[in-house]
Amino acid sequence: MTTTTLGPNETVRDAALGMIEKMRANGQQVYDSLSDDQWFAQAAPGTNHAMWIAGHLATSTGYFAEMMGGSNPAPESYHALFDAGTEPSSDRSLYPSPAEVRAEMEKGYAALRSALEGLSEAELAEPLSEDFQGFSRVEAALLTLWHDSFHAGQIASVRKAQGLSPLFM
Repeated sequence: MTTTTLGPNETVRDAALGMIEKMRANGQQVYDSLSDDQWFAQAAPGTNHAMWIAGHLATSTGYFAEMMGGSNPAPESYHALFDAGTEPSSDRSLYPSPAEVRAEMEKGYAALRSALEGLSEAELAEPLSEDFQGFSRVEAALLTLWHDSFHAGQIASVRKAQGLSPLFM
């Protein structure tokens, strides 16, 4: 098992922010690699397409920002399309453009970064309410990494189903 040691002046918040930025940047590479048609491709019927995943990350990063005491910048209309429990549709007319969704996703990541940057180490360690399963704020921040990775794997499956090469090895 590999362990990571924080640098002499690095905090847990710094490490979480750094990893969140890496996930965001990798995601941008993935979305950059997709044509407009590929945004709606599915690995199998009923599975998530890149449009749904990007929109979902726009709402969920805002949700995680709220956990940190920030705000969720996602448009209200996005929740009905992209929140957990919604189903992706092949009907493109239901969705905003890929550029708009990517812009909203960036706003979500910015809100999450801003919320995390505004917390002290002590505040990061505080448990969230019962609504958030007893996680501390830092655990919730790290949960965003798991969540993004989970959906990155789904996009990798969509890419593979289309015969596209892996982006990261």
